[in-house]
Amino acid sequence: MDLLPLVFVQPILFAAAVSDLRHLRISNKLSLMALGLFIVCCPFLPFDEVVSRLLYAGIIFVFGFSLFTFHIVGGGDVKILSALVLFIPSISLILFAYVFSACLLVGIVLMIGLRSFRPNFATDWASIQQGRTLPMGISIAMAAIFQLYFLLAVVQ
Repeated sequence: MDLLPLVFVQPILFAAAVSDLRHLRISNKLSLMALGLFIVCCPFLPFDEVVSRLLYAGIIFVFGFSLFTFHIVGGGDVKILSALVLFIPSISLILFAYVFSACLLVGIVLMIGLRSFRPNFATDWASIQQGRTLPMGISIAMAAIFQLYFLLAVVQ
């Protein structure tokens, strides 16, 4: 039951990834949708798990906001990552840190490839045209998918 919310948030994260690739923006609406989904899921989670997830999401938000103030990461990335942490079982957050780190590296390689080859379908994407920024939305969405996959593999 702890993993079901992580399943439901996947479409929101997919939309965030696409938006980040195309416009280098993640809408606040997507973060708020994820937060609303977490609120709906709260009654089905143990109280201490809800408190832990809120605490960890708050820590990620504060740390991410400090990185945002120094223009290291985007504000949308911070908000959607904080929202995603609400859906990660607290016992598996260390695994998520490793998965997210690996997905950041994959995202960097992916963007280097896209910027080098400039495929026809992506010529108008802001992430392709502006080579100075990394759309972290794709790495965040990938991390959620792989985290779900790994946790499902452990459960079975």
